[in-house]
Amino acid sequence: MSSNTWAIIINPQSGAGKTKKKWRQIDAELQGLGVDYTLHWTESAGHAIEIAQQCRAKGYTKFFAIGGDGTIQEVVNGAFAQGYSDEFVFGALPMGTGNDWMRQYISKASIADYLSALKEKNLFDQDLGIVQSKGGKGRYFINFFGAGFDSQVILESVKYKRWGAIAYELGLLSALWNYESPMGKISNHDQNLYQGRLFMMIASIGPYAGGGMQLCPAAVNNDGILDLTYIEHLGRLNVIANTRRLKTGSIIHHSKVQTHRGDSFTIENLSNREQTALRGEIDGEYFGDGPFTVGLAPFKLRLSLPSNVS
Repeated sequence: MSSNTWAIIINPQSGAGKTKKKWRQIDAELQGLGVDYTLHWTESAGHAIEIAQQCRAKGYTKFFAIGGDGTIQEVVNGAFAQGYSDEFVFGALPMGTGNDWMRQYISKASIADYLSALKEKNLFDQDLGIVQSKGGKGRYFINFFGAGFDSQVILESVKYKRWGAIAYELGLLSALWNYESPMGKISNHDQNLYQGRLFMMIASIGPYAGGGMQLCPAAVNNDGILDLTYIEHLGRLNVIANTRRLKTGSIIHHSKVQTHRGDSFTIENLSNREQTALRGEIDGEYFGDGPFTVGLAPFKLRLSLPSNVS
């Protein structure tokens, strides 16, 4: 294997099967690029981590994910499982339902545009997040960590997987009806930022989450700082009334919303009932129960971006 060979890791089920449907077009574009690569297909959740670990053990340093944000994040975690290397380069063809991570670089592009990243003409270093939860479980994230309502939406969406592309919307409606804001505490080192009922919080590298919502609209992905936004308890009607403000980013001016910036945050679960536990998610994938400590890795994530990203 040449050091210039890309390990392309593909999730055929991403985007409610969109990757599988588009594979002929993707394959044709890949063959016309003139770059060395091997193909690796995932078969289940978490499999991309295992594949990336195996590829790293074989000497691969270039990883390209075809799938949603969760697949991309799994590839990064698998590659870094055996330690950091300054030779690592990552790229992606976003094929998920939200694609919030790539949205900060380019909102819409053709398959050919995204695959142009394999040419390595446009390298960029962004921050990489890291979160640890109860029991010492740790994970890198490429875009954001969230806790509260958004995690409940993910759990509810699983119930509607058979509905395909509208599973998230159905999960959102179900969570809106069933969710109870847990008691939580957010702190930055020794400074207590908030304690009380917590609708949700997000610590983010980039501005987008939840399919284009701007909860941290001022986030800059390479400034070495995490942007944190938390929302105190809101009633259902208040949530519905502010949906547009979530999309535009103006939600940060709501009286129940606070923002902070810092290098690390601790999020604690103060609920004493299972149904109101504070649950977390990373890059749109369920992560587990708190408490959580979230910060930035001591190294950057080197990306190869589409050639038309300035």
